[in-house]
Amino acid sequence: MTKGIKQSDGTWLTPMQQMIRYANAMNYDEMPRWGISCNFQEFMIFDPMQICMVRRCSCIVIC
Repeated sequence: MTKGIKQSDGTWLTPMQQMIRYANAMNYDEMPRWGISCNFQEFMIFDPMQICMVRRCSCIVIC
């Protein structure tokens, strides 16, 4: 889940980077509270508010 996936515009983004790009395109009051990514072996739950403010990865991995 840390590997990049090719996007329609040709860029390579990890699930977290894709979630950040999606959230940054929204107004502040429309931003998602959580970002969740799953590959059916692990779940990653991101807090986009902390990522956008602090610019560091803040996630929980549930195995």
